[in-house]
Order: sequence, then structure tokens, then C-alpha cells
Amino acid sequence: MKKVAQAHNHCACLDVWELLRGNTSADIYGKYLTDGLHLNEQGNRMLYQGLIELIKNEYPNLAPMQEGSDVGIPLDGKPWDELC
Repeated sequence: MKKVAQAHNHCACLDVWELLRGNTSADIYGKYLTDGLHLNEQGNRMLYQGLIELIKNEYPNLAPMQEGSDVGIPLDGKPWDELC
């Protein structure tokens, strides 16, 4: 998967296995899972943080706009359910 992403110019890749330290012991990796497969709250937080960092680094114009910045998507708009 990483090789395919590297072969294409505008394709970013988030290695979730590496992010959640899947190459370590089951005790370390397992603390991010509920049942050995599905992420728990801590695992979901790690995945979210990793994804946001990837977006900030690779696609800053798509990242949530930080206060005082003019790059990214503003977060002060109406929630999606108010727009529909």
C-alpha cells in the first residue's frame, strides 16, 4: 500500500498498523482495540490524530483552519445538519 501511494504523486498514505504500533507486542497494540480487531476509544483518537496530521502535512488547504490562519477549512460555519 505504501509503495502504491509513493508511486502516485498526490496520494498520501496513513499506515494505521505503524501508527498504532502493531509491530510491537500484543499488549502494546492491544490497548487500542476492544476485541482484537476493532478500535476502542483510545484507538479511534489515535487514528483521528494521525489522519489530521496527515491532512495538515499533505493537504493543508483541507485541514481545519487554525485561529489566526488563512489556510484550511473554517470551523465556524453552520453544522451540516443545519445546512440540509
